[in-house]
Amino acid sequence: MIKRCTLLRRREDVPVPAFRDHWSSIHADIAAGFDGLDRYNQNHVTRVCWQFGPPRFQVDGIVELWFGSQADVDRAAQSDTTRALIVDEPNFLSGLTALVVGEADCPQAAAAEAAKYMVLARSTAPVRLEAALVAHCAALTAAGTAITLSIDPLTPGFTRETLWSEPQPPTLLISIRTADPRLVSETSALRGIINDHAEAALAVAVDELRIV
Repeated sequence: MIKRCTLLRRREDVPVPAFRDHWSSIHADIAAGFDGLDRYNQNHVTRVCWQFGPPRFQVDGIVELWFGSQADVDRAAQSDTTRALIVDEPNFLSGLTALVVGEADCPQAAAAEAAKYMVLARSTAPVRLEAALVAHCAALTAAGTAITLSIDPLTPGFTRETLWSEPQPPTLLISIRTADPRLVSETSALRGIINDHAEAALAVAVDELRIV
């Protein structure tokens, strides 16, 4: 499958509850109409765990979309659904940064007690960063700590003429599921690893909502 990712920044005059409600109802109903869409996750940012930069990413929500093929992605870009989304976006957004992941599997269902965290990182050494994170999580798992990790490379996608976008977008999306918030805290080893291999990063706790 082909995965796309979009970073959303809400309009400052739209309260957080109204932003979340509009995104998960009116906007979600439009996006669910894409032909070839296999999975659509909304990740509502509930807390910033830590960040460093510059740049300092400005994100209130993270969209994850999985399509059956690149042909499905291309058709979606030219569809009436996309045109309807463009009309609706200014109703609750001030910024949108579209990013391409490429080939990626949908995640398996997580344990009910596992919270989801997402890290957006900008790194000139993504291979070293990924290797260090994988080794760290493998060591935690071997020691009996329940944690799952997925890492998606990011490249810039489309832009909207009427909406702001990140001038220096992240190059990696790191998704973590764990029941122990200490593993992603300001003083965690994971934060130290990312700090050593990235120029900027934002770690957030999210509420994941599956739309499709």
